[in-house]
Amino acid sequence: MKKILIIVTLFFLSGVSAHADITIKIYKELRTKKSDSIKIYVGGVAEGFDWANSALENKAQPPLYCVPPKLPITNDGYLAILDNFLEEPVGKAMPEYIPIAAILLKALERTFPCSK
Repeated sequence: MKKILIIVTLFFLSGVSAHADITIKIYKELRTKKSDSIKIYVGGVAEGFDWANSALENKAQPPLYCVPPKLPITNDGYLAILDNFLEEPVGKAMPEYIPIAAILLKALERTFPCSK
């Protein structure tokens, strides 16, 4: 288990930039306070991923994840996807300093995998 945790941590750290981000720890604190700011932040990150998916489609490249076409997701929906992922064993094993944006991407990939 320790080996898996190290691999997962290194995977997420490989794409982490040097600027400050909202980490799992901060996310959990803001969720406990029922802060609207975290809902807006997560919605913005998700919108960025949607734009990235559109750009990939325009380049005939595979998307990051594949939401069914008639399934609109609200900011509350993104929070639910994120919360569910963090409650799974893989989410619980992640260090609290991992940026929540990286976790959201992994949660979306897991929730909406693309068929090959």
